[in-house]
Order: sequence, then structure tokens, then C-alpha cells
Amino acid sequence: MITFVRPDLAVVIVTYNSSHDIGDLLDSIPAALDGLTADVVVVDNGSADGTADLVAARGDCRVVRSANVGYAGGINRGVREAAPADAILVLNPDARLSEHAVPPLLEALREPRTGIVVPQLRSADGALEPSLRREPTLLRARDLGLLTRYEPRSVVVHTGGGSGRNDMTHAMQIVNRVRLYRRRNGVLASWCYFWLAIASEMTWVARGHPQSRFAIAALLRPSLRPAELGCSDRLLPR
Repeated sequence: MITFVRPDLAVVIVTYNSSHDIGDLLDSIPAALDGLTADVVVVDNGSADGTADLVAARGDCRVVRSANVGYAGGINRGVREAAPADAILVLNPDARLSEHAVPPLLEALREPRTGIVVPQLRSADGALEPSLRREPTLLRARDLGLLTRYEPRSVVVHTGGGSGRNDMTHAMQIVNRVRLYRRRNGVLASWCYFWLAIASEMTWVARGHPQSRFAIAALLRPSLRPAELGCSDRLLPR
């Protein structure tokens, strides 16, 4: 008889051309779990640098080969593919977990009304990085009456540069940000947010971020929006 053992948590990682980073992250997970059990799922968003093959050759995780559906789409795919668990740990491939980092996160998650727990985030040189920059990325949880907690006992180092963002994934992020705002606000406020998003991306172009050019084009021309988003053909995305 085969018995299913429910893991303590599922770990979901989304990669895109992350071959230089993913190995170090996966190597850091066992010590961070500190005896906990986890189903580690790596969703590869169509890498062209051998990331998926590198992950598939390991015995401590599973790889899901996917088209590039964006970061959020990759997370959703990983959650669907992972074994059922009471908690989900979402990681970027350019992160490194410190020893014993995971148990305090689970402990904080058991606090009443807690839906999300974030660790102490450090850069590669040890500087403290803010864990929360834009609140709208966390409002799904708040709508359900859940809280976001900060757990400084858990330390994660962010080396930077390994998340594999390109023109398409950046455009997905910006268009989805406008869609989310539209779903929560009136038409007039949403149009204001739409044009502010374009203005913001224009400032990033001026600062030398060419990925923002395609994001602007995707906002202004619905036909250019990634098909994976399933947007309507309206100028204000829904």
C-alpha cells in the first residue's frame, strides 16, 4: 500500500535563464528547512540557457517546463503542481536562504489572521533591503482579512540579477498592475492610474531601462499585450 506523506510546505521557484543562480539557491534549502519536509517545484519559463536541464538533473526538486507565462503565472503553475501543503514558500532564483530560516516563517504564519510572512532581506553586501515596496502586490491577502507579518529571525540574501526579467515579462507585470487597479477602483481613477503608469515607465526609459519601452507600447496598443494575459482589446486593460 502506498501512503502519501503531506509535506510541511511547498517551495515554488520560477526561473528564466537562471542557470547561474538556481543551483546555489537549491543548495541552501536543506539547511534552511532545519528538518522540515518540503516539495520543491521549479517552474522554468522557457529558459534558453539550460536552466531546466540543470534542475532536472538534480534529485532534490522537480522541474516543470513551461512557456513564458510571466512570474505570477509561473507561481500559479507551481502551486498547482506542488503537493498539497499548509504553507507555500515562494522564492526567486537569485535568493539564498540562511540556515534555520524556514521554521520561524511557519511559526509566524500560525499567528491569528496571518496570511503572508516575509523574511529579513539582505543584499549580497549585507545591506538591509525593504521587503515591501508596493502594497498592491499584497492586497489579495488583505481583501480576505489577512495580515502580512515581518519575521526578522529568517534571513534571506538577495544576490540580484537572477530573476530573468525581459521585455515580455516586464510588460506582463505593468499591464497586470493596471488591471488589478481597475478591478478595485472606478473608471476615472483607473484612467488616471493608467496614464501615471505610462509616465512612470517613461521615466525608467529615460534612466536607461529599455524594457520599459515595450511596457509602454503594450499599454497603448492592446494588440501587443502578451497573449498569456488574456486581456480584452480595450485600451484600459480588464
